[in-house]
Amino acid sequence: MLEQANQKIKEKELDNRFQVRHADLKGDLSKIQLDNASVVTMCWTMQFIRPLRRDNLIKWIYNSLVEEGAFIVAEKVLTKDTCMNRFFIDFYYDYKRRNGYKDLEIMRKREALENVLIPFRFDENIEMFKRNGFEIADTFFQYYNFSAFLCLKKTT
Repeated sequence: MLEQANQKIKEKELDNRFQVRHADLKGDLSKIQLDNASVVTMCWTMQFIRPLRRDNLIKWIYNSLVEEGAFIVAEKVLTKDTCMNRFFIDFYYDYKRRNGYKDLEIMRKREALENVLIPFRFDENIEMFKRNGFEIADTFFQYYNFSAFLCLKKTT
């Protein structure tokens, strides 16, 4: 995926403005260079970071952004209501079936992700972004139980 992204960036002659990197976000963040970033994106990644490490990761990203920088996050989210969570999951599985997935494939993926993918509720994500420095944090997209957040670092 990184090779394809870099190729597309190069084709558009944007390689002087964008950097695509592979990094172990579960490890020592001080070993990863991220300075003066204007925008950081994290898509369907944080839900795989242990909850006890997420605050440290968000704070590290916040500190790596320039003033007025943006952090764009897309994640699976939970609602406060377990019935609504089940409703969204059922709709998502129906979507997968309509797109050719078999029930056995859906079940195996669910089992593989159990206790590995740990989503937060929508409000828990917003609170986490704000307590780690982001003055503005809100959603700009939601589809079933998937949300995208825009977090902004204001000028001091």
